[in-house]
Amino acid sequence: MEVLLPDGKKRKISGETEFEDFVALFGDLLKGVLLKARADGVFKSLPKADKCHMGVEEQEGHYGWPVYEDRGKDDLV
Repeated sequence: MEVLLPDGKKRKISGETEFEDFVALFGDLLKGVLLKARADGVFKSLPKADKCHMGVEEQEGHYGWPVYEDRGKDDLV
């Protein structure tokens, strides 16, 4: 299957794709959707705290954005 990422790049995945690669692909896809939504003003009308963070995490720890130490750099709504 070919996946079109928000930045326009294409990635192929198959039954032979490593689990960690799939998780990274899907995590980056979700991250891109959140960043585009923010850029498009989707969150502007929502009530939110001053430091309202976005994030993507895989339940078993194989993917996480942002890196905890980098919170507040590019993840604020």
